[in-house]
Amino acid sequence: MTGDIMIYLMRMVFIQALFYGLYWFLFRHYTSHGLNRLYLISSLLLSVFIPLIENPFPKEIAHIPYVDMTELMGRSGEVIPVNTKTSEPLHHFPTWQIVSNIYLFLMGLLLLRSLLHLYFLQKIKHQSEYVRKQWFKLFKTTRPSPFSFFSNVFIPKAVFDTPAFEQILEHECVHVRQLHSLDRLLLDLLVALFWFNPFIYWYRKALIEVHEFQADAQVIKRFNSRIAYQEILFAQLQPAPYSGLVSHFNFRTIKKRIVMMNKSQNTRKPKLIYALSLPLLVMMLLAFTSRKGHESAASISHTIEAVTAPFTTSDRSVPIQDVSRYEPSILPLRASETLKITSAFGSRRDPFTNKGKLHKGIDLSTAIGTEVLATADGVVESVDHNADGYGKMIVLNHNHEYLTVYSQLSDIKVRTGEKIHRGEVIALSGNSGKSTGPHLHYEVHKNGKAVDPAAYIHDYEFRFTNEPAEGIEIDHEENINFNPDVDKEKQIAIGNLQQSLIEKQKSLGKIQISISTLQKSLAETQKSFSTNSLITTEMLETLNRQRLELHQQQEKLAMAQEEMAREQSRLAHVKRELNQVLRQTNTREE
Repeated sequence: MTGDIMIYLMRMVFIQALFYGLYWFLFRHYTSHGLNRLYLISSLLLSVFIPLIENPFPKEIAHIPYVDMTELMGRSGEVIPVNTKTSEPLHHFPTWQIVSNIYLFLMGLLLLRSLLHLYFLQKIKHQSEYVRKQWFKLFKTTRPSPFSFFSNVFIPKAVFDTPAFEQILEHECVHVRQLHSLDRLLLDLLVALFWFNPFIYWYRKALIEVHEFQADAQVIKRFNSRIAYQEILFAQLQPAPYSGLVSHFNFRTIKKRIVMMNKSQNTRKPKLIYALSLPLLVMMLLAFTSRKGHESAASISHTIEAVTAPFTTSDRSVPIQDVSRYEPSILPLRASETLKITSAFGSRRDPFTNKGKLHKGIDLSTAIGTEVLATADGVVESVDHNADGYGKMIVLNHNHEYLTVYSQLSDIKVRTGEKIHRGEVIALSGNSGKSTGPHLHYEVHKNGKAVDPAAYIHDYEFRFTNEPAEGIEIDHEENINFNPDVDKEKQIAIGNLQQSLIEKQKSLGKIQISISTLQKSLAETQKSFSTNSLITTEMLETLNRQRLELHQQQEKLAMAQEEMAREQSRLAHVKRELNQVLRQTNTREE
């Protein structure tokens, strides 16, 4: 999220730099003030919205990771660290939160200033003498300088009975007709939102100048007296109080205004230059809009990862800084060379009861007394001790989305209700519950559902080996010695089911190979996208077709896995019945 905001802001500032640079070098010297005003307003708004627009013509596709499924088939065993990055306590300095607070504070000050300007304008209006109402409202004011705000025109009392009155009134009426106050409100809002961007202030200054140029040009056109009008400007020249919302007659850029009045009126050349600058706008639309192709590739990558997740290792390298401080992201133990994951997340056979069950966490084999670390910021929800199960145990609540469980502890160093930071020592590992040796049992629950903790360890990488961990039982298929005299029908049923499982495993292998082939095709498509400057309709159709094939293979794999699970359940049921018959037979023989 933070990265997306920074990318958006950088794109916006860069677009404004290009647009404003074009105005500064090409357009600001011309007398086509209406076109200049349109250019400034439209380019400013486009710079805000262009980074949010999706580009329908992607230039490149993000890299699609390739996983060779054939190498992953049939692998099992313990999980051990490849690299041991020390999990030191992380002292959080909420930089982004501080920056956000500063941004909101200054934005609030600027918005408050604009509201105060509106309040003072209303106060001046009530203090001024109402003269007449036509299509605008005229007020006689004690303020030293003429100004206008929307349909309200304020003229000093000293100007009313002078020859300059009509020209000054016309100047302010141009501001009213052209809705210049609307531009000023828009700029004040954008300045409040993007106060850190210097181009916003340059845009505002340029737009105010254009407003004055427009009003001056209209007065000269109506009264046809350039010299007399310039003399009026000099006569009215005096410091005026600052207001970000109103247009003062004696605006401080008097020199630029007089220079602009004396320029020849030539509108054909500016129009031609504006027309020639349109390709720049198209280029920026394509260069700075959001890439649909990039999103599609990311979507494909996530889909591939979802399909291959049951068969891939946990070698993730996600920077801890990129995750929420409430999301578990580090190893829950102080690193050591002998550290091993001796039991992974998922179905396994209980070493005590020899029954299959879901292992909701991972077991990390380590020496007694190893420091246990909180894997995310949170609050201690409970501290418990169950000698027949988890032993000494801590449950941390991470912003009501994640729960982490740490058990088999030898010593607990926190209390219920205590606030904890990621990397803080909360306990020491041990063997306080029902277990076969010293280890830490670690669980992660997301929104009430147990998830694989290995996926939430970003400061470690893991690989699989083909050798089982010492003292840990691997859940192989149980071999049954059939008694030829007992329940041959069930023996045949078991044989058929086992043969069916073998066939289904072969089918899963074929689907996995198909996914691997599809990944290669996607990689080739990605390569063609990156090497071709022109993306054709056929290439986009190929990408969409491959995405559809991937989705179909994913569904096929899921269905096959469900069917295999049902077959395994049936096999287990028949085995239980056969074992019961065998036990009854043995009892009768005794």
